[in-house]
Amino acid sequence: TDTFAKARSCVVRDSDGKELGRFTGIAKGAGMIEPNMATMLVYIMTDIDADPELLKKTLAKAVNSEGSFNRISVDSDQSTSDSIMLLSSQKKAKLPADEEEAIFTEALSRICSELAQDVVRNDE
Repeated sequence: TDTFAKARSCVVRDSDGKELGRFTGIAKGAGMIEPNMATMLVYIMTDIDADPELLKKTLAKAVNSEGSFNRISVDSDQSTSDSIMLLSSQKKAKLPADEEEAIFTEALSRICSELAQDVVRNDE
């Protein structure tokens, strides 16, 4: 049972400070954490339009980044019930092609790392 809400958000802005979109993530679960995720449900949403391939590629980088989900351990157990999903409402325009992968990777890595650390702080 979670003892506190695990929710993180970040806004992506251009060089002029104009908001390009937002990433928001929530996580549920704290026990059986091993470096391949475990009894957790994680949902990350963005309003930025992106191709499914970009979402998959950048999410894989984010969950494997330092301090993120596939790098944490609480009690050395694993579960087959772990899940992480990245969804886009496509309400905002696509980012410039030469910047979108870097922006997505940075934002997702931040959200995943912060949520993963929240999960560790809430270990059962």
